[in-house]
Amino acid sequence: MVLVECPLCRFQADIKTILRSVAGYDRNTRSGVSSCPQCHKAIEYRVTSGALHVGYTYSSGSLHFDSLFTVKASGLKCEITDQAVTFIYKGERYEVPAENK
Repeated sequence: MVLVECPLCRFQADIKTILRSVAGYDRNTRSGVSSCPQCHKAIEYRVTSGALHVGYTYSSGSLHFDSLFTVKASGLKCEITDQAVTFIYKGERYEVPAENK
């Protein structure tokens, strides 16, 4: 089981729980957001091939994503098309809600 630590309350949740609760995705910063199952605050992250980078977005002239730490997750990937943003992990697909991508 791959665990992701909430940077705010330090609760460790299964990566599938984090991906399942995806609430939005910013195409400019290539970052997603989910709620921590413990403190219910936002967890911001970027999905790359085989890794989930937990961090935060900030504005310094333009919006940026900065990673605090990386969680290795073999097989994790992000598919982006004009119509959809989908995270794929262990054969499961986690699609970003249509109004938030």
